Amino acid sequence: MKELDFERNKFEVLTLEELGETYRELNAGVEQAHGLIHYDFINMICELVSKAGCEVEVDTIFAANNKSVYRPGVSRIRDLIPEFGPHSLKVHCLRRVYTTLKTNWEIEAGMPVRIAIAHHQAGIEVGVGPYVDICKNLTILHAEHRFATFQNGTGRRMALTGEGIRFVMDGFGKLLEEREAYNHDMQQDMERLREASFSQEEYYQMVGRLVQDRVLADNKVAARADQEAVYAMTQKQINCVVLNNLNAGYPCNGWEMLQRLNTEYKADRMEIPNILRQNVKLSEMVLRFINEK
Repeated sequence: MKELDFERNKFEVLTLEELGETYRELNAGVEQAHGLIHYDFINMICELVSKAGCEVEVDTIFAANNKSVYRPGVSRIRDLIPEFGPHSLKVHCLRRVYTTLKTNWEIEAGMPVRIAIAHHQAGIEVGVGPYVDICKNLTILHAEHRFATFQNGTGRRMALTGEGIRFVMDGFGKLLEEREAYNHDMQQDMERLREASFSQEEYYQMVGRLVQDRVLADNKVAARADQEAVYAMTQKQINCVVLNNLNAGYPCNGWEMLQRLNTEYKADRMEIPNILRQNVKLSEMVLRFINEK
């Protein structure tokens, strides 16, 4: 049986069955458990996708820790250690879990849709977007394709149970029902992205905008276009992207540029609560840049 060691590993990869073996935080209070265990919520999403007529399976599940003293991403239940051992699945309570789901839903031939589920201390999120298998990039092009219990478009924090979970399930369920409309909108966006051409100078202009957005956000500058605290990229992510693309060819189209920029949005490279929000922010910044060209 798989064992977990977060003292040596920043993250662990699990199967759904292994996730189901971890400690179920049902008695820890609504605020911590969000009213739903990650395992149960993943199954609820899979059931919803299946009922909509799509094939679905779990692709990857990441679990990660963080340094929160009050509600860390990982806790070990001391009372269970003598019985099961310190690395057993059964003694670990996981509060930061990121899951991707494969489906047979395609926007167009060769462009599959993936579903991402983030279950963490701030709440629960579901994101939907096209997937590029070569670079393992999930791209969420618009904010309305991300559903969360802790931010609902008006910026209002919703209850972690009840209203918030209904908001996520209803919004995601509606998107599933309207897949044809979603595909049509995505095809139009893809066409715009593919038709846009970017020189190396324009690529670095885009990088400059990412730096500016981070600086304005960190300094709480009121003139920033988007007042949400999260920004598209941290400085560390910007550094990685620039270094990874030093030898990239130009010109490139908008879709290629977006894929070059969003390679860092993965659970083994960043904080799980920021993955989907940053993903959306980057896509919207690139689309805005194209509109201004």
